[in-house]
Amino acid sequence: MIIPQDKIDDIRERADIVQIVSEYVPLKKSGRNHIGICPFHAEKTPSFTVTDEKQIFYCFGCGAGGNVFTFLMKQENLSFPEAVRTIAKRLGIDIPPDNKPSSESNQRELMFLANHVAMDFYHQNLLTSPAAENARTYLKKRGLKPEIIKNFKIGYAPAGRDNLVKFLLNKGISLELSEKAGLLSKRDKDFYDRFRNRVMFPIMDVRNRVVGFGGRALGNEEPKYLNSPTSPLFKKGEVVYGMYQAKNAASKEGFVLIVEGYFDLIMLHQYGFSNTVATLGTALTVDHLRKLKGYTKEIYTLFDSDAAGKAAVIKSLLMFLEEDVHARVVLIPPGLDPDDLLQKEGAVQMTQYIQKAKPIMDFFLNSLKSKLNTETSNGKVSFLEESAPYIANIKNPAERNIYIEKISNVLHIGPDVVLSTIKAAKNTSFGKSMGEELKDRQRNTPTANEIIAKKDSAKTEETILKILLAYPYLYNDSVNSAVDMFNTDFLKEAGRLVIGVLQQKSSKIEIASLVDAAHDDKVKTWLLKHSVEDDGAIKEEPKKILEDCCRKVLTETRFKKETSLLLKKLAEAEKRGDINSFKTLSESYLSKKRA
Repeated sequence: MIIPQDKIDDIRERADIVQIVSEYVPLKKSGRNHIGICPFHAEKTPSFTVTDEKQIFYCFGCGAGGNVFTFLMKQENLSFPEAVRTIAKRLGIDIPPDNKPSSESNQRELMFLANHVAMDFYHQNLLTSPAAENARTYLKKRGLKPEIIKNFKIGYAPAGRDNLVKFLLNKGISLELSEKAGLLSKRDKDFYDRFRNRVMFPIMDVRNRVVGFGGRALGNEEPKYLNSPTSPLFKKGEVVYGMYQAKNAASKEGFVLIVEGYFDLIMLHQYGFSNTVATLGTALTVDHLRKLKGYTKEIYTLFDSDAAGKAAVIKSLLMFLEEDVHARVVLIPPGLDPDDLLQKEGAVQMTQYIQKAKPIMDFFLNSLKSKLNTETSNGKVSFLEESAPYIANIKNPAERNIYIEKISNVLHIGPDVVLSTIKAAKNTSFGKSMGEELKDRQRNTPTANEIIAKKDSAKTEETILKILLAYPYLYNDSVNSAVDMFNTDFLKEAGRLVIGVLQQKSSKIEIASLVDAAHDDKVKTWLLKHSVEDDGAIKEEPKKILEDCCRKVLTETRFKKETSLLLKKLAEAEKRGDINSFKTLSESYLSKKRA
């Protein structure tokens, strides 16, 4: 069923984009706007801007932008109708259901429902079923208290083949969609439980919706840990276990602890380290980092102290550098994992290990030094060759120079030798930092008068549209005529959209609505960027600047028409052999060109 346009408009106008974006990205008030770390690209300094007044978002780093629907579509990988229905549900706005059984939005909602029902089934089983006695004994032996079991909704999947199948049928839940969600498996036409005789850990997203499960075998079943398969709701390399429970504590503490497994996380939370998340036993990914860095300034890895744990840290180093994320490594005694350490030495000792966490680059260089003989020439060369690509990827010039000095001291060689090796590894000049480049661009931005004086039609056209966006009451017929004469196609489309609103006698341009009407992505991006951006060049005399820019566009258009006509007449005079007319027309043409 197609959602009526007036219903879409009502939902968009009633939605609070700041509130919705804040569920995914921590935002801070900055003047009239809110800013945060962009969830769609790697950055350290916030360039992601949300404007409450205009109900739009825009990232000055990657150019992503849109209204509340666009954000949810990008963040949750939803279709437009799904995003509209999701927000409508939050607002309590009734939209008749899509009666198509194959509707993607319906399927997602029903899969979330199936997961939630399964979570309750497993949890109640663990708490009350006689068949779960072994599971309860196992969890008690592992040191888990009843409060933490309830907080994380830990459960038990019974050993039978179709216990969950029967329960879902009894609740009216589709078995086909339950299979798609990863709860069930199927052989021929026969559905059966995917998880059997396992302690179950429901995996939530940041909105506390169940996206999948992890199950720990109680018998000799393989694998020992079984996760949900990839589904429309669950992608192992993107999901961070415990994020819902940890996000507030991570923001408060200023750092997040990353562990590898379910029990490590559960025990850390039980001992008061509520800013802990886990990677579900998989390697750390870029998607994990991008989810985490929106909530915290630093990431502390707390992996097992064995060789595999150390290798996992070093493997993630380049990713931390490329994402420009500060990371530290918590080193615990060999032979212990975080779960063991807490139960043997307690929270006070764990706190001390966390406080002594080393910057990840120091950890890497120390590891490198321990495996190479840096007293020999070959050892020095190997150390330089292995460390150079990592040092070259440090984005902060001051931090990079610190490590160049450290390597120089370790190898007893000049910093210039280290620097030349690093430059060769990067194969480019270090150049300026992003902040310096931004300042340069701002310094080199022409004033409105300079734009008018220069023969730069695109800048003039942009200035007209910027003034209309900021001061819509200045619109008049000459503006309309000027926009019709624009040479830049995407600016002409943007201008027509804006004027279409203003011709309806509207005193306000609803950018959140306007971007939905734009078909060209370039138009959308331009409108969003310049609705959020504060251009001081047009503030002093917007009316005069608008008049001057419109006059310039109209004059240039008239000039082009006149010179084009003269050239046509010149060609005709030459063809006729009319030397007098040709001479007169030539003088007129040259006179206009010199003017």
